[in-house]
Amino acid sequence: MKKLINSLGMILLLAMVLLLNADVKAMASSGSGTVYVRENCIMSRAVAGATRSMQNSYVLVSADSVYPVSGEDTYKKCRTRLYHPAIGNTPISDEYVLTEGTGYTKIVIKEGYLGWNKFDLYFAGNNPALSAYVAYSYNGK
Repeated sequence: MKKLINSLGMILLLAMVLLLNADVKAMASSGSGTVYVRENCIMSRAVAGATRSMQNSYVLVSADSVYPVSGEDTYKKCRTRLYHPAIGNTPISDEYVLTEGTGYTKIVIKEGYLGWNKFDLYFAGNNPALSAYVAYSYNGK
């Protein structure tokens, strides 16, 4: 009888852990902000430790506006990339060029990193000679 109670207790504990884990994976962050990007197309971190639901192999990212630090606004494009949140300087997506105002783009996560539910979101300018600001939105889907 004692063995049966211990076994049932372990099964119940395992079920609770699985349910809690499923809820955590289902939560995805979303948000928006503005990030300064330097000359030479150097990637700048906009969001650290964003979460994704892991139900899709991509994250949605939008360049809502790209504009210069000063002067006439002729900027339209920027670059974005996802990086691993725990392994520094490890890209987990290809680099994408975004055009302001065109809505969300699917940033596909590379094979081997689909099991991670967190990512860091980076942006860079599209012209090496110019710095800029990027107003962005993202959805971890």
